[in-house]
Amino acid sequence: MKLECPYCWQHYEINATDRDQDFVCLCCEQTFNGKDALLLPESGGGERKWCRILLAAVVLLVIFNLFLWWQCGGQERKTTNATEFSVSALPPSLERDFAELRERQTRLEEQVRALQEELRKLQLPDGDRRAAE
Repeated sequence: MKLECPYCWQHYEINATDRDQDFVCLCCEQTFNGKDALLLPESGGGERKWCRILLAAVVLLVIFNLFLWWQCGGQERKTTNATEFSVSALPPSLERDFAELRERQTRLEEQVRALQEELRKLQLPDGDRRAAE
């Protein structure tokens, strides 16, 4: 059973047969009778059991997160542009198709720039058009 010193609230574990004896508190050195002391409820360890389970779960979660971080190379994920693609996961036939599409896109972008330049020249007044040519 657990007793509490009435002077300093220090807790003591005693046998039930010793309850009617006098005790000297090791903390405040006051003498008190076991019958006058406050009886504390017996702790079944339930709270501590849940604390240990929670602590173990947190430790496992931290270890798991560290493992994932290590697997990812320990780097922050880099966001890419929509035009930047990693094609290493594509089969070879699709990689060729993708390369051809990129080349075609580049040619079309060059044609668009040339047409925009031509349109800009056509929209200039006569005096400015001669200077641009």
